[in-house]
Amino acid sequence: MRREEVLKSILDAGVVAVIRGDSKEEALKIVDAVSKGGIKIMELTMTVPNPIEVVKEVAEKYKGTDVIVGAGTVLDSETARACILAGAQFIVSPSLDEATLKLCNRYKVTVMPGVMTVKDANYCFWIWRWRS
Repeated sequence: MRREEVLKSILDAGVVAVIRGDSKEEALKIVDAVSKGGIKIMELTMTVPNPIEVVKEVAEKYKGTDVIVGAGTVLDSETARACILAGAQFIVSPSLDEATLKLCNRYKVTVMPGVMTVKDANYCFWIWRWRS
């Protein structure tokens, strides 16, 4: 799915389930429950033990369905790349990291960084438009 389609799906859904858990197994159970409850956008946080494995399992399980899997609490471009290669369709970061923005744009993956100022938000817009 193209990044514009992923973003539109997120906006249309109006809700993103942020999945956290004390173990990989707990996170996977939460994903299944959320999916059965009708929520189709899931952000798997990097705070879950073995988070890349969880992203990969969920992405493989729901491949070809209307479930969109993303990764959250992504702090750097290395983690973003690992998540994308594992199947994440979007990346959420609590802060603005230029390398992560550029990497996500290179892979054509939706990225939603945290920003603190109008200048940060404007920078994100121009990086997105530039599509490095």
